Amino acid sequence: LGNGGAASTLNIDGNLSLERTLNLMDGSSSNGFVNLKGNLTGSGTITESTSGTGSTLTFNGTSLQTALFGTISNQVNLKIDNSSGVSLSSNLTMPPNTLLTLTSGLLKLNSYNLTMTATGISFGGVSTSSYVQTNGAGKLVLAVSTIETQFPIGNASFNPAYLTRASDSDTYGLSVSDQVLLNGTSGPEVTSGVVGRTWDVAAINTVGSLTVKLQWYSGDEKPGFTRASSNVSHYQGIWDLGPIGNGGSAEPYNLSRSGVTSLSPFTVSSGGALPIALFDFKAEAFQSSALLTWRTASELNNDYMAVERSADAIEFQEIGRVKGQGTTQQPQDYRFTDEAPLPGINYYRLRQ
Repeated sequence: LGNGGAASTLNIDGNLSLERTLNLMDGSSSNGFVNLKGNLTGSGTITESTSGTGSTLTFNGTSLQTALFGTISNQVNLKIDNSSGVSLSSNLTMPPNTLLTLTSGLLKLNSYNLTMTATGISFGGVSTSSYVQTNGAGKLVLAVSTIETQFPIGNASFNPAYLTRASDSDTYGLSVSDQVLLNGTSGPEVTSGVVGRTWDVAAINTVGSLTVKLQWYSGDEKPGFTRASSNVSHYQGIWDLGPIGNGGSAEPYNLSRSGVTSLSPFTVSSGGALPIALFDFKAEAFQSSALLTWRTASELNNDYMAVERSADAIEFQEIGRVKGQGTTQQPQDYRFTDEAPLPGINYYRLRQ
């Protein structure tokens, strides 16, 4: 864009197809700037070769832009300044000592990862309307040390997470989805007693010992959620309830859980994602009846469990109730006999 004698700016009103090298500035200490209103495609390299640190590619369109990146090298910063957002069409790795500024709009990951693990990388401009949107399988990948690290992510709303290691440092990928599922990443949606968000945390190398802090707003809370008596729940085959805490009295609300040494989905619940954490549920034919057995790993205010039956797995009817154990962290075994099963296949479920 120039020889470094003075700052240079290139405004592109259409698309940019980059197959070779775009050097934002060559020499001296001045910076080069590219303002792109269209889409970015191609497998080329975006770089700079000055002693300046401000060379920036800005996405400033007025409708949704797509970005397919080849390679970014040296100190090339990125800025999102488009209220309609920018949608990734490739993985994106930021080089060392660069800045990703989210002035306006979302950076949508889709199925791609945004990796910002090199030294000296930082975010700017993050807000409730400008963040990294984890709207697919893609994750934001950051380095985490003993200093609390914010993952500025969200989907329908801004729901960042914060990770802190007890010692040393390592790399983690994180995403958030706008629902809580019974089996962590599968099963029916849990529609009461929870914050309707699931944060999925993955260790790129080693887990270590982590403190996980989750943030939400009142509009994310499902009916029956009690903010003043809530916990960070961790799915490990069952929803493992964390210590009871208080999410706070003013937005944004947040809650932490320390000593985390394994990773999988997390959510915030009041008493857990369910009144019971179910470990096993079986139905077996026994002569002319059906014997149902199940085990709970823990229970919270569990008065009873209703046993329901269906011929089509759609319409269920209650056929009996089994008294629960109230609140317990000890495994409990239960059984129920259906003395008159329906002809053909029978489907059973428990309801709290």
